[in-house]
Amino acid sequence: ANLDSTQRQTLVQGFSELQDYDFIILDVGAGIGFNVVSFALASDEVILVINPEPTSITDGYGFVKSIVANDKSKKISLVINKIRTSDEGHKVIKRIGEISEKFLSFKLGSLGFIPFDIDVENSIKKQKPILFLAPNSKPAENIMMIARKILGEKVQNNSIGTGVVNFFKKRFSILEEKKPEQEQDSAS
Repeated sequence: ANLDSTQRQTLVQGFSELQDYDFIILDVGAGIGFNVVSFALASDEVILVINPEPTSITDGYGFVKSIVANDKSKKISLVINKIRTSDEGHKVIKRIGEISEKFLSFKLGSLGFIPFDIDVENSIKKQKPILFLAPNSKPAENIMMIARKILGEKVQNNSIGTGVVNFFKKRFSILEEKKPEQEQDSAS
């Protein structure tokens, strides 16, 4: 959260070794601190995840304002998390979008919504991705639709996309297979 300039430089050098990847996703947490804004400005695309609570909307707008003050050409898209209804999600996007256009002359993109669901809470408690724990749940469906939008693929409602799910299952199973070896190595 509070990297100094040497730590930021080390991190950036580490990213340069990841040349075989199409995407690197950084979850920088909430706020408009120097590191958060710096990473956002260095990114090709910014995805801002907010929820319908007034404080989250206000903080989200403050973040957009900080980015736009430094780079009006930055692509910023919204994901609204923990919505109770899709109407609620549309209202939040409309509200923050209108405020951004009026006061910043900046148009935000929209990637979609993730509904509030007990399956999400269970996946967090069990520390298992919801795509594995409840792959047919509404939040999992919406996450897959958001992923497809990011990838530029055609989005179809009520379709989870087994290709992406299988990709993650394969990646996580490889990590799980390596885990016991790593534990053995560290025990030696």
